[in-house]
Amino acid sequence: MEMGVSQADAARRLNVSRSVVQQLEDQYQSEDSVSKRHVSGRPRVATPAEDRFLALSARRRRSTTVLQLIADHFVTSGRRIFATTVRRRLHNARRPVVCVPLNGRQRRGHLCFGKRTRFLDQTAIDFCTLHRRVQIHTGERFMASADLEGTTYQIPSIQHS
Repeated sequence: MEMGVSQADAARRLNVSRSVVQQLEDQYQSEDSVSKRHVSGRPRVATPAEDRFLALSARRRRSTTVLQLIADHFVTSGRRIFATTVRRRLHNARRPVVCVPLNGRQRRGHLCFGKRTRFLDQTAIDFCTLHRRVQIHTGERFMASADLEGTTYQIPSIQHS
């Protein structure tokens, strides 16, 4: 071999069999490179390095969307990628697709919603949250509904039967 190491020594150091070292040496001599062999199945759209790039981009800019990640991938690699692929790769990397940080008003609204809905036996339930539709059910019967758009709504008293 090139470095003056025998195949047996190289196999021992790499903890592989001698035949593996022989195959790699033969491939290197014939092609001047040692590359991965062809495997069956559909070829990957994004390489593992591109998957890491997607996860890193999502981690650096937490408010980015899938469409922005697709555009970034296209700029860097020159290939199109589907939104489903980006979502799947981020899921596999254990990164959320989009994590938009809440501003102060939104955080207060969520806290207000949690504090005011603790006791459901109040005479009037005061809801305070952002962009949610709240429905109250008791048993099988629908009781009240409200569209909440960042303001406080009073829902009339709920009669428990």
